[in-house]
Amino acid sequence: MLHSAELRKLEQNLSGEVVCVNKIPHGVDNAVYLIELSTGEGYILKHYPTRNIHNMHRAIANAKGLRAKGINTPRVSCGPIDLLDGCGLVFEYVKGVHLDLDSANEVEKLAQVMVAIKSLNTDNLKLQGPKDYNFNDLLAKCSEMDEIGIVRGILEQSLRQIDDEDSGMTVVHGDLSQSNIIVDEEGEVHILDLDHLRVDRPLDELSRALIFFGFSGGKLNMEKCQLLTTAYSKCAACQLDVNRVLSRTLQLLIYMLLETYYYTYVVKAVDPIAISESVYNQTYPRLKDKLFSLSIDLGL
Repeated sequence: MLHSAELRKLEQNLSGEVVCVNKIPHGVDNAVYLIELSTGEGYILKHYPTRNIHNMHRAIANAKGLRAKGINTPRVSCGPIDLLDGCGLVFEYVKGVHLDLDSANEVEKLAQVMVAIKSLNTDNLKLQGPKDYNFNDLLAKCSEMDEIGIVRGILEQSLRQIDDEDSGMTVVHGDLSQSNIIVDEEGEVHILDLDHLRVDRPLDELSRALIFFGFSGGKLNMEKCQLLTTAYSKCAACQLDVNRVLSRTLQLLIYMLLETYYYTYVVKAVDPIAISESVYNQTYPRLKDKLFSLSIDLGL
């Protein structure tokens, strides 16, 4: 939690008394807090450790860039604020619910979000380059995984089903999940967590979104997958084959599973405080269930 000195800095910057601080479940890189003032106003504080300060500057620039193009994203209310082991940014608090694909309307909203980001030019944005999916390196690092032989076999079969065609590089969010999309009380969509905005393949963005939105209870919801692929193709004025999308989704699942195993069981053994083990321990079995379920659906 935040120390008293950090709370005083927050109060000075927000010109109000902090009466409540709640830590919000988030990834492993940054801590996120909901801050409530005595006035009833709410804010989000995102703490960037020293090693991730570059992501903070990226988030500031990208928030301005998206808002300039009419894409809703929380404003930076104040910051950077010096905190222990890093800096903090304070964002406006958007009251609403996280987007889930429970209706055709929500599927359409997610597709519109991806296409709106895709249509951005790179001016005034701080973007990462394409993600390097080095499967061979991760396979070597995860050689002690119990299921490594099965995972390797699934990967080899999936690679034969999809070419490495470059479908064009565009701006993508890079981390679209339920926690990073808020629908406010008026039905407007707000995009959160702009640290990982990058130039990459639209196919990868759609496939990654399916990992977070396309499964129910560890099983692929094929109807939801088809709806999202169709909605995205319509909004982007392109034609994506759902089988190609699913094959790429399988590959990204393999990469995420290997990456999660590596941080949970390899890095953690070397540096126990490097990551939050609980986050990865919860993620690993879910990814494994999704991977094996999808591989069966694809006949691998």
